[in-house]
Amino acid sequence: LNLLNGRKILIQGNHDRSKKKMLEIGFQRVYKYMSLKTKYGKLLIAHKPEFYLNDNNAFYDIFLYGHIHNHKNLFEFPNYTKAINISVENLNYTPNSLKQLLEKF
Repeated sequence: LNLLNGRKILIQGNHDRSKKKMLEIGFQRVYKYMSLKTKYGKLLIAHKPEFYLNDNNAFYDIFLYGHIHNHKNLFEFPNYTKAINISVENLNYTPNSLKQLLEKF
């Protein structure tokens, strides 16, 4: 992890260890989910798409998630097309900036 450039922020997934352990191994920040205001609109990042389905969709313009592996298409959300699967398989195991992700999808 220390060989990678840039800041490392982890959105905890179901296989990640405790926040304390993740900070010890080199992540600068660890979150269950993250919300950001960007030039693209309000953004929500969470590990599982179910987080979005729990009434969080009304507050965000874009939702990024990664729990669904090897799923090339957008996760099916009723009336919502800006949910983007950014699992490592869909990104060829390559780090991407937020700008790269949003431009790619």
